[in-house]
Amino acid sequence: MLQSTTIIAFDQHAATTVAAVVLPNHRTPALHALTSDSATIVRFVERVRQQGAVACCYEAGPCGFELQRALTSHEIPCDVIAPALIPRRAGDRIKTDRRDAGQLAVLYRAGALTAIHIPTEQEERGGPRSPALSRGHPRGSPARTALPLEVSAARPPIYRHEEGMVEAP
Repeated sequence: MLQSTTIIAFDQHAATTVAAVVLPNHRTPALHALTSDSATIVRFVERVRQQGAVACCYEAGPCGFELQRALTSHEIPCDVIAPALIPRRAGDRIKTDRRDAGQLAVLYRAGALTAIHIPTEQEERGGPRSPALSRGHPRGSPARTALPLEVSAARPPIYRHEEGMVEAP
């Protein structure tokens, strides 16, 4: 399937993004420099998609999952790849945006990359992950349900579960 699909791999940073495009029946990617706003990237992918089917990927990083959500909202398949799961040769320490994007595109076409789970926007914000946590269930999160400790400079307090807080002897 991926041999007849155009592969677009992104190396995304806060200000710039490098797109590596591997066309069907080509071995080497064509590299394009873009700005990192989602609208520009979606327009670029839409232009490439006019020539045929596309599949996108990018390395998970500090920019979050905004790009993946923007592309999938336009019905463009996009996988996010875990950096630790990208195969690298021993001693290969040269890292440039262009080289990383090209390598990502070639490895993605070969099927050598593993996509990660994309969290929902609520999970990404750090909201409650289970109904038990949202109700303040005692076994849900001890840090949220523990009594606050009052600390004095003289002696540290001792906390006992059954009795509450007691002063140190």
